[in-house]
Amino acid sequence: METLINFLVPISEFLSENIIFGVVVDIIIAFIGVIVSYIVGFFNNNSKNKNENENENENAVHRYRGPIVLFIVLLVILFVNVFIQTPHYSSPVFKSAVESKYGKLKLTEIKRMTSLDLSYGNDNKNKLDNISDITMFSGLTSLNLANNNISDIGCLSSLPLLTELNIRQNHTLSDISVVAYLHNLTRFTAYSCNIQDITPLSNCPLLEHVSLGNNEITDVSPLFGLVKLNEIKIHNLDIPNYQKDTLKALFPNAVFEW
Repeated sequence: METLINFLVPISEFLSENIIFGVVVDIIIAFIGVIVSYIVGFFNNNSKNKNENENENENAVHRYRGPIVLFIVLLVILFVNVFIQTPHYSSPVFKSAVESKYGKLKLTEIKRMTSLDLSYGNDNKNKLDNISDITMFSGLTSLNLANNNISDIGCLSSLPLLTELNIRQNHTLSDISVVAYLHNLTRFTAYSCNIQDITPLSNCPLLEHVSLGNNEITDVSPLFGLVKLNEIKIHNLDIPNYQKDTLKALFPNAVFEW
């Protein structure tokens, strides 16, 4: 179903912007004219004999069948278009989070978005715990999911264009293996989560900024091969001193926090 909708979205967008509105208005006007003409003809026919009435009514049916069928077809297209343009969220909380910040979005608008901020404040009300609907936002390059209750970010594999990802303060989040598929990342912010293993970061050669403080990380060696790093925030981590010394030697111009 999702594949079909993805195929129909660009067609729907073209129809919405170029054809449907004008054609439907024209057909509605024409149909109203047809109905009015039919009503007038009906009352005029009352003065004729029965046979003439039957002939006229039969002719009227044949005369107006084409416009009526065309009108119905256009209505069906219009309703299908509206259905295709409407995003179908599986999570009411996710839907509320999106619409509270961005209003009601059409699916074509969602596909065009490059930045999405669904971070929350310090309260626990309406925090996200399910982000599976994020797959609709396939054009994102920047995503902020900070301070929620997210424990699974596996669905982010459908966002290969991401360059900036902020998942800080999702305190039950421990698995970041999906990051290995986000090869375009330049900024990764994930402090105050429950992360232990940062091996997936080694598959992100474009990383320039990492923020990993206040986690359960004891090994930062996956960062050693990321030659573009210029800002490394690893405060409050229990890592051996020799790894700190290695980082300093590998990245002499980088800004450090530890």
